[in-house]
Parts: sequence; structure tokens; C-alpha cells
Amino acid sequence: MNNYLLFFEKIKIIYDKYQSYEDINDFNIFSVMFKEHDEVNLHSKFLYEMLTNTNLSKEFLRLFLKILDFKYFEEEFVVIKEYKNIDLVLKNKEKVIIIENKIYAYDQEEQLFKYYNKIISENYKKENIFIYYLTLDGREPSLNSIQNLVIGKDIRCISYKEEILEWIKHC
Repeated sequence: MNNYLLFFEKIKIIYDKYQSYEDINDFNIFSVMFKEHDEVNLHSKFLYEMLTNTNLSKEFLRLFLKILDFKYFEEEFVVIKEYKNIDLVLKNKEKVIIIENKIYAYDQEEQLFKYYNKIISENYKKENIFIYYLTLDGREPSLNSIQNLVIGKDIRCISYKEEILEWIKHC
């Protein structure tokens, strides 16, 4: 557990330093170490690893669901990366959370609508499917991607800037 605390303390130091230089420096540690736009191998992988492969994953998952204002965070969820082309899926016998991670990529044709229907085909009830559209700044998906799904009802827009940063702070 001390390793995780040390890790987050170091990340906080980097974040604070980065914020103090934000106006004069566009340095980004992720662009140096990885392809900063790589949703699958960087962003989704980071979230997946935090939610599954640490001694604190259950607590991190609970905090994650709480930050998302998900009412059912006391339930057990399995976290799956790249499930039927969906970036992240959290599911149990009754509920499914779809997280579509968009950094710089555009939505594919009917993308969220297709993901929704893939989960419907697994016999989940519509009211038990929750879609989160995760972007850097909380932007909305394209109308072509969502079809007849409704933003705010069927889809919630979240961001790295707010929800994910807040979650990391709690972790």
C-alpha cells in the first residue's frame, strides 16, 4: 500500500509543478513517454489497471463509481477492457456501465448506439445500461454516434479534467 501512496504523491508533485508552468510550458509527460493520443494503450489501459490490478482496486473502483455518481457502487462489478470493441465495460449480472474513451479520435458511425445494442443483445434491461462518454473536456458525442439515445438520460458526458482528476485525487 505504501508504494501506491508514494506513486500518487509523486503524481501530485508532477501535477502541481505542471500547473505552475502551464502558462509558459506545454510539456506533457505522457507525450514523452507514450503516444498521448493513444486511447487504448495509454488512457483506457491506465483506467483498467487502476480498477483491476492493484491491491487497492476494489477501493479505487468504489471511488470511481462514486465520482461518476453511480448509485449502485456497493455492488460487485467485473471490469473488462476492449469488450466487443468497447473501451471499458463494468458489469455484473444486472447492470452494465459502458465507458467510451475519446481523446482525439472522432466517433465512428452509430458507435455508441451499436455498443448499446450489443449490450441489449446480452439480455440486459435498458434501464440497467449506463453509458459514459469520457473525453478530455467533457464534450458530447456526435448525433450520428448516438442515434436515438439521449444525452443526459442514456449517455453522461464526463472528462479527464474533472471526474478523472477528482477520482485520482481521491485515490
